[in-house]
Amino acid sequence: MDASTSGSIQCAVSDHEFNCDMVLWFCRDLIPFNFTNKPGMAAFFGKNLPGFSLPSPATLSSAALNDVYLATVANVKEILADVKSLCIMFDGWMDRHRARPYLGLRASFVKDWSYHIVTLSCEVLASHTADAVANHALKVLKQFVPDVKRVMLTSCHDGAANMKKPHSVTHYQHCTAHALHLLLTVDSIHQVDDIVQVLQRCREIVTTLHFKFFLLDEEMAAQHDKSVTETLKERVATASDIIELDNQFSLSHEGNTKGQGESVENKDRTHHHITLKAACPTRWNSALVMIDSVLGLKDEAENALKRLGHLDRL
Repeated sequence: MDASTSGSIQCAVSDHEFNCDMVLWFCRDLIPFNFTNKPGMAAFFGKNLPGFSLPSPATLSSAALNDVYLATVANVKEILADVKSLCIMFDGWMDRHRARPYLGLRASFVKDWSYHIVTLSCEVLASHTADAVANHALKVLKQFVPDVKRVMLTSCHDGAANMKKPHSVTHYQHCTAHALHLLLTVDSIHQVDDIVQVLQRCREIVTTLHFKFFLLDEEMAAQHDKSVTETLKERVATASDIIELDNQFSLSHEGNTKGQGESVENKDRTHHHITLKAACPTRWNSALVMIDSVLGLKDEAENALKRLGHLDRL
């Protein structure tokens, strides 16, 4: 495109390069391609680059996205060209919204004394049987490493039987994070009835208020007003004490007065959750985050549940 200028902003790259850069931008920030049709973006470019026409979502999702993908694949192939060993990492999951079974495949390796990880594929795999996973992994590897036999392959996964069979893998290891998750959940947390009951109660509270966050917002606003009022009262009381002390003693005690003021200020810097967090079944630490969010919003959640008539959740 021709150089367009608005103030100090200039754009002098080709249409193709601009479209590819926009695809990378949208992919990195998880922005949908139809964002180019939004009036806000149109207004921004219309003001700063008046001579430039934004690409359509179809242009980005077809030609530009495909070109970026091909360039990325070529780059990964070049990186893996002289790699002697690869650790293949598997991750399979089911999409909750459309019930599609996905399988992600990544490879880690050491090159030039640096550790690298590249994503080789993330595709819908209808069957997650051992043979299906093994054949899929071998097919993907051959796209990036034509001579698979020359590379020593190892694998890292959750230890499931269907993940242990990929051909040519000389060694496999369990994912440390997954093993830790199982140790803390299956073998520890789930064996303590009191903890199980606490987690279940928190899940019920989060589920009940999941689509009622506007009630929490109202309660948080009310609690904030109350907190501001209480803080103001504390500061007025502190100021009164300081004035009284100044009248009785010399100003050499200002250092202690500063410390009192800081203690009040520090109360405002305490972190607070603003939403209830749900626990993820495959992330043990998410249970802690869920409990912490419920405790942090204890008063607001109680008031919201009372307004909904769910006293049984308290």
